[in-house]
Amino acid sequence: MAFRVFSISVHGDLVSEEELNRFLLAHRVLHVDRKLIESPPNPVWSFCVEYQLASASPTPARTAAARDKLRNRVDYQELLSPAEYRLYSALRDWRKMVSERDRVPVWAVFTNEQLAQIAQRRIDNSTALHQIVGVGDARVEKYAADVLAIVESLPTENPSPPAASPTPP
Repeated sequence: MAFRVFSISVHGDLVSEEELNRFLLAHRVLHVDRKLIESPPNPVWSFCVEYQLASASPTPARTAAARDKLRNRVDYQELLSPAEYRLYSALRDWRKMVSERDRVPVWAVFTNEQLAQIAQRRIDNSTALHQIVGVGDARVEKYAADVLAIVESLPTENPSPPAASPTPP
């Protein structure tokens, strides 16, 4: 982290203001302290800008934590069948829309694991939805109709071709 101090006359100094603005736009600013310095005849605003140097790299702990998080991620496309994954994706799209509409994090609607369980079990009623770990009365009441409609709207597997009729001898 580094610091830089700017002073700008309260009577207006467009050049100094522009320099400060360019600096702020060009750096990752961590904190800005400002103080009015009343020194007659020319009072000034003093800005102390704390910023991150461009060459600063993430700490090893942060890098290791990020690696661990990626390593422990579940790839639902590998875990689920193609039909289950299509349903999971449709549920995820719906969850994103609900999350944005209600201004809540996506996991507050349903977690990825809960969506995968809905897809794997092909939940078709409120009681079954309630049996998924972490899905309580409030979620069932609020989201069951939408979830059940999505499940119902998607086919389970690719339809199998009709059985061939026997050929006469």
